[in-house]
Amino acid sequence: MSTLSRPIPSAGPFPAPAEQRDAPASEASAPLEASLPSRGIRRTAAIAALVGVAGIFGVDSSYRSSRSQEYEATWGSLSMPAFTPQDLTPGVMSKTFAQSLLEQRERYAARMDFLSGLSQETDRLSEKISALEKNRSGIHEISAIQQETDRIRTILRPASSAPLISSAELSAQFEATHGDVVSYAKELFHRVTGKQVPSSVVFTDSQLRTDRGGEIENFSQNVRYTKGEYAANLRTILHELGHAVYLGSETNESGWVPFGLGASTRNSMLLEECAAELFYLAAASYIEDPLLRKETGPLDSERIQDWLTGAPDTSHHHNEGFSLSDAYLELAGGNASAAYRMATASTSIDPRALAIVERNREMLRTGLSPTEMSERMLAAHSQLLKTVDALAERTSALTRTQALSKADGDK
Repeated sequence: MSTLSRPIPSAGPFPAPAEQRDAPASEASAPLEASLPSRGIRRTAAIAALVGVAGIFGVDSSYRSSRSQEYEATWGSLSMPAFTPQDLTPGVMSKTFAQSLLEQRERYAARMDFLSGLSQETDRLSEKISALEKNRSGIHEISAIQQETDRIRTILRPASSAPLISSAELSAQFEATHGDVVSYAKELFHRVTGKQVPSSVVFTDSQLRTDRGGEIENFSQNVRYTKGEYAANLRTILHELGHAVYLGSETNESGWVPFGLGASTRNSMLLEECAAELFYLAAASYIEDPLLRKETGPLDSERIQDWLTGAPDTSHHHNEGFSLSDAYLELAGGNASAAYRMATASTSIDPRALAIVERNREMLRTGLSPTEMSERMLAAHSQLLKTVDALAERTSALTRTQALSKADGDK
């Protein structure tokens, strides 16, 4: 039923108009429909409403078309892009999610074996302490146990070889070395594409939502980011420039597209997110500072893992797009520039990439995830440290007891 032909709700708590209160009983009891506009008038009103909505859509479509043309004049189109990542220097390759996962599992197995060995040592020390607690003798043996306990504790709590640097200090160090983050992002853009960032692009330090590190407004040239740590901002800006290079069209918070009609098809959104992340990787490969390269980081494995494992709040296309970028990276042998070109060669997702995503999902389903491995190692480490601390307390108690016994014997 059309909303225009639905019966009008009852007046509820509000009093009826005076005319209706004073009307004869026969008029007051007349059907409500008699007081409504005629069917023809209602039909005319409905048509007018539809025409009005169509007009809004038409204006919006015209505006978007105009903005799109301006955008393409700067960035090109998918078929004729103005910017493309160049081939990387030989040897500069990025690790894929599967490679990192397999390496993590190898390290996890080795670490758990090592902790298991230490646990067996603490069991033997505990047995020796129990024997001494019964005999109340063997001061020299207690000293040896204390030394072993201290050795294990040192392994579990290694002394820091260098003072920790705060994120603010690290950011200041990066800025002193590479200049402000926008200028350095422009430099990396030039190195990866061979061209300068278009002069029409504006970089704005904005206070975005906490879950949005940055964005590029729909068919505009405004890259917005929330100023914070240098490495994180560098990654964000390069990623957003990657959206622009791909001819960015994802829905955002700029507000000029009514009702979110800027959203493109699901595949194109995923490919755009995929391309933006691959562009970042290609640009980041030109970072020569090893510490900054480490801080900016490779592909976001945590977000890929969240998508693959179906963690809560992963329906957003970002995480799925990241998992797709990893698949193209694997197809390209770790070469981010080549992966970018593969991902942007067609508006359809390569079936081989989808197969890699599903294989990665199966890898997580049949084995421990990075998060699970980290949690288990932390739990085993913490438990062992508690055991060692308890052993140290027991040996100290034995030492005090024997000292008191010796003092009583000397009296």
